[in-house]
Amino acid sequence: MIDKLAQNTALSIKKVVPHHPASVPVLKYALEAVYNTIFIIFFSLAIGVMTGRAIEVAGVLISFATLRQITGGIHLRSNTLCVLISTAGSTALSFVQFGTTTIYIVSAIAGVLTLIYAPSRLNQHSRYPKRYYPALKVAGVGLIALTLLFPSAPIAASILIQSCTLINQRKGGESHHE
Repeated sequence: MIDKLAQNTALSIKKVVPHHPASVPVLKYALEAVYNTIFIIFFSLAIGVMTGRAIEVAGVLISFATLRQITGGIHLRSNTLCVLISTAGSTALSFVQFGTTTIYIVSAIAGVLTLIYAPSRLNQHSRYPKRYYPALKVAGVGLIALTLLFPSAPIAASILIQSCTLINQRKGGESHHE
């Protein structure tokens, strides 16, 4: 769905501006990211409004996306699958409820995972030079620590899930750090 929409939009753009330096595949790739983001936000917030959890869904989306931009993580191969899983996940996480002590424990686990595995797979999806990777690791842990100022179970669960997407094991169990 998203691939076809991005392809059609890219072809339309190229038709209107044929001499633009960006090729159709480059435009399509960029549009896939834009459409992916728009659909995730729209569907997640729409369900959040219907369930009365819009604020919690927004917190989950913001915390997950911000940490992901800083630390990286695994990407799904299908944009449609990404929208479905992200929408279902942000909706489900908006209902998570546990006490402050558990929030601190979950956040500590997320911080440890981030210290060990971040950044992960950034070279495939960002333009951060590798020399900034140590700073990105510190920024990720700092962001997790910041979430403790306003303890929220959905946000703590969100950062734990995002931290788990950092884990990247090669064959033989060898950890892969970028």
